[in-house]
Amino acid sequence: MARDLDNVDNYQQVKTEAVLFRFNRSDLTTEDKQKLDEIAQSVASMKHFAIEVMGYTDKTGPSAYNLELSRRRADAVVRYLTEEHKIPLVKIHLLGYGSDSPAQPNNTREGRKQNRRVEVRVLAPQISTQASQQVQPTPGTSTQ
Repeated sequence: MARDLDNVDNYQQVKTEAVLFRFNRSDLTTEDKQKLDEIAQSVASMKHFAIEVMGYTDKTGPSAYNLELSRRRADAVVRYLTEEHKIPLVKIHLLGYGSDSPAQPNNTREGRKQNRRVEVRVLAPQISTQASQQVQPTPGTSTQ
């Protein structure tokens, strides 16, 4: 029985989505909401899962402002998932990173656009093949 629980905390990424934001904005568009609807649908039948929500900005503006903006963006995603899809808040972990960890260089318009994002990752426990197989009797023991 202990073998069945070996991987219960071994979470792996099963789905990821990036929601892009307009310059200096933290509101969700219809397209953003559709992406989040897909995320919510993917976890609807899962019992064990976690959702990571990581907000980012481009390098335009002061770092303190960007940090707060990245948090507002992440919060908008979390609010939508919890209010519209009733995903329990305890299943969601969010953090704003500001302009840290850019997806693209900030020296082009397209790069800055890709950096104004919230990354949403769905994680679920990996069940090992050993744990999912039935327990076999030890040789020399009776199964009757």
